[in-house]
Amino acid sequence: MIFYLFGEENKPARLGITVTKSFGTAVRRNRIKRYIRESFRHIHPHLKSGADIVINVHRLADDFTQKQVFDTLSSLFLKAGLTRAETD
Repeated sequence: MIFYLFGEENKPARLGITVTKSFGTAVRRNRIKRYIRESFRHIHPHLKSGADIVINVHRLADDFTQKQVFDTLSSLFLKAGLTRAETD
């Protein structure tokens, strides 16, 4: 689940991640956060400026691979209208 808000347009997009203890052990929580941060790093150049994004991780993402996290975030950002057009 993602929440987003547009702030100042001259600032880069920012990311916040929340993972509750019910997600699993610290190892699992940290792994999914690493996957999300790495995916965001690759997607970041294509995001609109000024977007503040918070990702709330659900238990269903426990067994996701890095590729699944990247694909899921890409599609969520596209559906939310957070990506820039290629002509920008």
